Amino acid sequence: TDMVFERKDDIGRLILRLAIGGLMLIHGLNKLLYGNENVSNILMSVGIPELFSFGVFVGEIIGPIMLIVGYKVRLGAALVALNMLVAI
Repeated sequence: TDMVFERKDDIGRLILRLAIGGLMLIHGLNKLLYGNENVSNILMSVGIPELFSFGVFVGEIIGPIMLIVGYKVRLGAALVALNMLVAI
């Protein structure tokens, strides 16, 4: 019976990785295609250099791809979490 619970845990984690990774990736691709001037303006208004606005691509494209494909998932999740903390 332990094997059944482990399998359900794995399937649950896969669903979470695909859902969060997919949603964040779509959000990041939108910024990649249509620009991230809003992020740049917000950062500059609080005194952070505009260059840091490109970090949004790391947290919203690279991190989610890592989650989706299952490569270094903890690092990918940390990138997404850090991105969301900065957004807050």
